[in-house]
Amino acid sequence: MTVVLFAENTIRGVMQIDPTGTIERENYRTAGGCVETVDAAGMGEHRAADDPAQLPPEAAAALAHVLTQSVHAFAAPSEPILRELARETGAVVRFAGLHQRVVAGNRETQVEDQRRYASVEVEIDTPSGPVSEARLSTSTAIEVDDIAALVDELRSRAYLPSADPSEIDWQQADLVLLPGRAGAFFHELVGHPLEADVLATGTSWLSGRRGEVIGPRWLTVVDGPSGAEGGFRSAIDDEGTESTPAVLLDNGRVCEPMTDAMSATRLGFRRTGHGRRLNYRHPAIPRMTHTVATIEPGIVTAPPVRPYLAPLGVRLESMNLATGNFVFRANESLWCEPGAVTRRFGAIEICGNAGTALGALMPVDPAILAYGRANRGCGKLGQFPLPASFANAGMSLPANVVSVRKVLHG
Repeated sequence: MTVVLFAENTIRGVMQIDPTGTIERENYRTAGGCVETVDAAGMGEHRAADDPAQLPPEAAAALAHVLTQSVHAFAAPSEPILRELARETGAVVRFAGLHQRVVAGNRETQVEDQRRYASVEVEIDTPSGPVSEARLSTSTAIEVDDIAALVDELRSRAYLPSADPSEIDWQQADLVLLPGRAGAFFHELVGHPLEADVLATGTSWLSGRRGEVIGPRWLTVVDGPSGAEGGFRSAIDDEGTESTPAVLLDNGRVCEPMTDAMSATRLGFRRTGHGRRLNYRHPAIPRMTHTVATIEPGIVTAPPVRPYLAPLGVRLESMNLATGNFVFRANESLWCEPGAVTRRFGAIEICGNAGTALGALMPVDPAILAYGRANRGCGKLGQFPLPASFANAGMSLPANVVSVRKVLHG
């Protein structure tokens, strides 16, 4: 019988400043503990409480300890500067962050961890509607100069002329996934299908395919927060297991799943430190943290030589885990000529199949950039939002590998 203890003291908050200097704040605090038991067959039981007196001694002590540790709301020292920045630029500035102290482990050994995760989002109005962009940090020390640069970058892009779909051959164009713009693509197509509890159901399109090559030999996809640069970081998962990188695709080959204690015991895999919970009221389940898609060093990359579409961030609309069929949406995209961004193209939907799309990827840019939002996250099994971040190198999908639809309204 395995016993897992978990206690947390967490604050999450959002501060929004509009160009008039008006500030809106929302802060949420969660504090409590739980005990989980897992038997030799991998079956578990979960018990949670807000009050240390309602927990067994070891869990009660862990909760009492984290409750004495301070957790802080966000961006207070920078508030006057952020207000002035919003006034000067006419931008809406949103600062979001999470500060969490946890203790997790078993009856004999518990490990303490402190997690900080923050992002800034700016939004400006344009004649064709509001445009927004976000920047991520693993601590709350996001520099104001970085925010000013973000506003300048957004403004220069927002006032590009809009493309007339009837005047360009966009339906026959390649789709370029720019660095730091499409990590959610790999989060959905590779990550969720390789979470051990999903694999165990036999309904994942990657079930039973370990060792099979499904992508180009230069493509590797790893999930793990311990060394995340510019993304969510943690030393342990919510069961006290050391957070380690799980190699999901190794040079295009299906490798290992992400596990928690229960799935590792039941399926005979190693514990990768991916047991995560929305909060202490929820049992730990295998979930992603910081998903990175990279190009093997030394691989020759080539910038596009013909016009292409570049989605600025993709989010899932729907995916069939059994078949790999998907629909993604990008609320903004760019029409680019080789070496230059020329026009805004607006919202698009991207439809296709995971196996077909992964197999057709081409390397474009080895640079790896990260992104994410501290006030959003992954919503597996309705547990939303659990902080998750992404990073990816630049890759392209040749024309007609996926279907691209122009979104005209909504």
